Amino acid sequence: PFHMFYTMLHVSTSWMSREVWATAIYMALLFFSVALLLLKQKVNGFLLLLSAAAGLVYMYAMSALYANTLFNLWGGLFTYAGFFGTVLLTGGMIAGLLLVTALGFAREDVLIQRVVKISLAAGVAGLLLMLLGALSLLGNIGEPIYAGMTPRAMPEGLLNLNIIRVVLIGLGMFFAGRLLCQKNAQVTNGTLLMALAAICVFAGEAVGRVVFFSLGA
Repeated sequence: PFHMFYTMLHVSTSWMSREVWATAIYMALLFFSVALLLLKQKVNGFLLLLSAAAGLVYMYAMSALYANTLFNLWGGLFTYAGFFGTVLLTGGMIAGLLLVTALGFAREDVLIQRVVKISLAAGVAGLLLMLLGALSLLGNIGEPIYAGMTPRAMPEGLLNLNIIRVVLIGLGMFFAGRLLCQKNAQVTNGTLLMALAAICVFAGEAVGRVVFFSLGA
């Protein structure tokens, strides 16, 4: 514990240090954005944009932390595509839920449909990124999945977990698409469907994180 501060002192050479600072900056900007929103009841567009940019840097630093390891399956496009794909997929559904709920109370049915379309588009983009990352693993087939580490057996049950993940994400996209197909969005129904979509996608990505960390456990 007395050495934990060293993780912040090597930004020039350590991705761990970069991730620590990126996390701190992103969370600070996000806190100020929300605080100003609550105090002034008005969004600060510049601060929100700055927070989003810091979030992307933070996600890149986190991805690089895992990609720059001795474990081949964490290297390269797979990790970057998986992490940013999760941002688009999960973030799109959660943002859609919050906006649909707010717009539902304001009876903005047309805007609700537009928000759902954007959420679904972000989700599809995220899924395509994940697929691209998964396809990049084909180059490692036939090669050792480790480098400079003790050989070990691949954890069991990863295929079943992947199937569960796909089913959960598919259900989430279905619920969001079901809302999009409705002509007149009601606040209760719209919020319920987007809540189900967000919960399913979030659960699916939680399972995906179990699979990801099991590969390097």
